[in-house]
Amino acid sequence: MRRSLSTVLALALAASLLLLSGAAVGAISQPKGKAPTKASSSSRGPRGSRGAAGSQGPAGLAGPAGAAGPGPRVQSISIDWQNGAYEGHDVATFNVPGIGSGEVKCSRDTQWIRFTPSDQGADTEMWAEIMRENEVAVRAAARRSYSWGPDFNLGLNQVNGTEPEAHGQMHGIISTRGPIGAGAPTNLPAPATFSLSWHWSFADAYSPRCYVTGVVVTGS
Repeated sequence: MRRSLSTVLALALAASLLLLSGAAVGAISQPKGKAPTKASSSSRGPRGSRGAAGSQGPAGLAGPAGAAGPGPRVQSISIDWQNGAYEGHDVATFNVPGIGSGEVKCSRDTQWIRFTPSDQGADTEMWAEIMRENEVAVRAAARRSYSWGPDFNLGLNQVNGTEPEAHGQMHGIISTRGPIGAGAPTNLPAPATFSLSWHWSFADAYSPRCYVTGVVVTGS
């Protein structure tokens, strides 16, 4: 009886070992599941169509003004005073590049266009056609010698002194011939042209007035 129990235990143990070894073999021989394939980062779909353009953005700040061009430059002349209030209102100034500077003045004591050459060694002139009342004349003023004064002028008045009432027009040119006594070089500054019209009334001591308007054109 003891022998048969030992035999049964031995057979049971052998059967268990056979079952374990078969399960291990089955586990080894069973193929592994295939891992999911990761999409390649280099494979892209086709490019989509371009979207609609957006609205225009706000305008940027304006840039700095450009340099003045080589064309003509127009300078306005304006004198306008009445009731005797001429102080600070009786002079208008202008500039002629390369030649000099000038002023137009209308006060109770002085009515003129005066010019001062920037180069006191240059032969500088001013010519004008003047229409005053019934007079039409051509007048000139200049600095042609070192002994002449530093400036020159053409009067808006018809006679020496101040006229009680006057009106008129003047159209002229300001130019230079280069150094005094040296002929006429070819590289001279461009002349200036000017036009003036005026009216004054100084007859009434309580309400004198003067109006001058015009332009000076340079670089033409």
